[in-house]
Formats: sequence, C-alpha cells, structure tokens
Amino acid sequence: MLVWIGQRWRLLAAGACGVALVAGGAVLALRPSAPERLAGPGGSRQVELHTGGEPGEQPRIGAVRDVLGRLPDDLATGRSDSLAAPLTGKATELAAVWRPAAKTDVDPATWRRTGDVATVVATVTASTHPAKVWLTLSFESGGWRLADVERMNS
Repeated sequence: MLVWIGQRWRLLAAGACGVALVAGGAVLALRPSAPERLAGPGGSRQVELHTGGEPGEQPRIGAVRDVLGRLPDDLATGRSDSLAAPLTGKATELAAVWRPAAKTDVDPATWRRTGDVATVVATVTASTHPAKVWLTLSFESGGWRLADVERMNS
C-alpha cells in the first residue's frame, strides 16, 4: 500500500508539472505582440525578434512594399537600387518573377525582423501566374534592399 501511494504522489507531481508547463506556454502564446528576446551567438547578447503585429514595424513593412512596388520598373530599366549586393548580378532571374506591371502583395503576418535584416512572405502576380516567395531584405544605405528570394510551393 505504501508503494502504491508513493507512485500516486509521483504521478500527481508529474501531472502538476505538466499542467504548469502547458499553462506557462499558453500565457506566452497569448501575451500582446512584443519583441521576443533571443540569445545571440554563444549566448553573449540578446537579439530582439520583431513581428508584423507590432505597431512600430508597420512603417518598415510599408517601406518594403514601396521597394517591391518599384522593383519591376527597376529591373526593366536595368537599375539595381532595390537590390542588395548578393542579388545585383541576378537581375535577369529576378525579372522573370517581377515582370513589368507585376504586383507584389506582402503578408504582414509573416514579417520577422532582427536588427537590419527582415524576412517576409509575398505573392508576386504577373498576368495570371501568382508566385509565392520568401523574401529576405536588408536595411542598407538608408533603405530596404532585396537580399534573397526563394520560391515557395503554392
């Protein structure tokens, strides 16, 4: 009988720990939008992860929309103002996605930014062929620049 009671207490203690972990996770999931602090390389410093739900990120998302709105014309005229250094030599490949008059719809719910680097999912529509892309952008020389593009399966 004593062994059975001991097992029951261990079971109850384990159950209570599990409930505490689930409740703690629910509280974190329901907290208002705020930067998430992540340990930096080697745990030496913290990095803030900002999301599209934060009011302070809306102007940045708007600036990225403006850059992506100009991208088809920039590519058609041979300008690379909208591109970060790694993509300046890939204008021809990018022009295949951002054809003249293409529209880019950025999904603010997917916006993630740490410092001067951000990622976001967007849909590029040129004629009737929408392409979903994962974009990496960097803030350089006072403006956002497209640093990487990865096509996603739609």
